[in-house]
Amino acid sequence: MKYIKLVFLGGCVGGFTFLLLEIIIRIFFPVPMEPGVSLTLNNEIPGIQSNVRYSFDGYRLRKADWDDDQEADSIRILCFGGNATTTIFQKTEDTWWGKLADRISKETGKNIEVGAMAKTSNGQFILPSVVNAEKIVKKYKPDLIVCCYGFGDTLHYEDYVYTPDKINALRKGVPRGLKYSLAKISHVMRLMRNKKTRRHLKEVWKPLNAPNYHRDLLFRDRLYYRSCPELDQMKRDENDPLNEFIDGIKAFSELAIKSECRLLVVGEPSIHNQSLAKDELSLMTSVHYPTKPVLGKGSGHRVKAETIALELQRFYAAASDYCKQNEIEWVNLHGMIPQTIEYFLGETDVTDLGASEIADKIMPAVTNIVNDL
Repeated sequence: MKYIKLVFLGGCVGGFTFLLLEIIIRIFFPVPMEPGVSLTLNNEIPGIQSNVRYSFDGYRLRKADWDDDQEADSIRILCFGGNATTTIFQKTEDTWWGKLADRISKETGKNIEVGAMAKTSNGQFILPSVVNAEKIVKKYKPDLIVCCYGFGDTLHYEDYVYTPDKINALRKGVPRGLKYSLAKISHVMRLMRNKKTRRHLKEVWKPLNAPNYHRDLLFRDRLYYRSCPELDQMKRDENDPLNEFIDGIKAFSELAIKSECRLLVVGEPSIHNQSLAKDELSLMTSVHYPTKPVLGKGSGHRVKAETIALELQRFYAAASDYCKQNEIEWVNLHGMIPQTIEYFLGETDVTDLGASEIADKIMPAVTNIVNDL
């Protein structure tokens, strides 16, 4: 009986000590959800800066003109989107959302804080991005959400199946595993986990610091594109990805309503049109895969520029109708940015000049919203 009491007392003391340690560390050592990253990217690519400081925080957010201490006096804008938004080629001040914040601040005299979700493996699709956006919006409490998608959502695998309940399935998939869940729940465990993860990621990110890493990657992707057979048309049936695209807009709208903030939906700009010149065609890398590649890129088909242009027109017409019916602010950028090599690095990646054009085109809508806040 004596030993049982000692074991019980030891457990209580140990539990209390751990709880006290947890509280102390929570107060003095705040830990983000994930380790952040800070890299210096060197790429000799015409149209962008050769030396780019690229960083995002533990919530995968890139920031410009951001000051957590002045939240009450600032208007906070969070941007989510495809390659044109999550670009790894530009400093925050050279991105379209960085330029936009600077211009609106000068125009309105208000302090504008802007952030954008960093590049993710599934960030080119609108619906999976909502799951990431929910965490970021809850953390940073924006006044305005801007979502800019479209191009990636038109290109799905041929065996793609539309599932109306996909958003809930994605939510259930995060987090995964008991260790991961405990690491999120316990501040002490998360502190240890993030330290180990940061060491691991440091090695993973090391190749990205190599000179011209992304320039060479773009070149290889374009060679791969040209090696694929051309696809006459894209299969569309009851599993039309347009349904999922509209579901994504709906999910962002519900998120904005829940978070008591405004929403602006933007049709992502693309270089695709029905009469691309030779120089512009050389920028294309889009490949439509028959099935999801298990290892590497697998085998795919080139998609004609005019086919993608028609798909984007179809997607954005549907988005425009949905936004109008549900009183959601909408701006279509497709075809509004000059579709030439001076404005695009690739199909949706833009040059610094292209980013400036995007900022100009979105500015009237955002300025009106900011003035209403």
